[in-house]
Amino acid sequence: MKLRMMLVAVLLLSGCTSAGQLKSNAGNPSENESVFVIGVTPENYRISVWPGGIKDGHFYKSSLRNAALYSAAEGGYVVGRAKAGDVLGITNARIVSGENSILGLDYVPCGDTLVFKVPPGQVIYLGNIAFSSNGKTVNALVSNDVNAAAHHMADAFPSITRTIVKTPFMHLPSTGCSSSTKGDIQ
Repeated sequence: MKLRMMLVAVLLLSGCTSAGQLKSNAGNPSENESVFVIGVTPENYRISVWPGGIKDGHFYKSSLRNAALYSAAEGGYVVGRAKAGDVLGITNARIVSGENSILGLDYVPCGDTLVFKVPPGQVIYLGNIAFSSNGKTVNALVSNDVNAAAHHMADAFPSITRTIVKTPFMHLPSTGCSSSTKGDIQ
């Protein structure tokens, strides 16, 4: 019975194509949170940004909390809100066939992942991630264009008036890889 209920829950949750992406009428973050901005290409990639912690130099995904964001880019960026003090990591990249697709191929970081700590009351830009896949692994190339991100925020989120601040990712080993992993993010 429990297995059946878990299967139903997984099927219902897998139907979600976006969670945590800010709405265009969002306002400035409070001092208890920050807004984070990550460029993501190509448009058929969705990423999961999950809270967790750092222990012994490794990022550990929280098993007690939900993802801060699971979304494809809108206008080239994913924009989420997270609690100040949280440590967040990119825990998944899903390749889907189109904007409204539910099913896709999931890749998790079996080596390093991109991790950041959420400061209080800021709009932070972490970089642009260009994903590419060879069918076995996904490569993530990070670049920076804070000016383009600032223009996106001004256009897409006119009520967010705080200056965007460049905040770098940390590259930390992840504990997310398992025998059921379909592919690796490198």
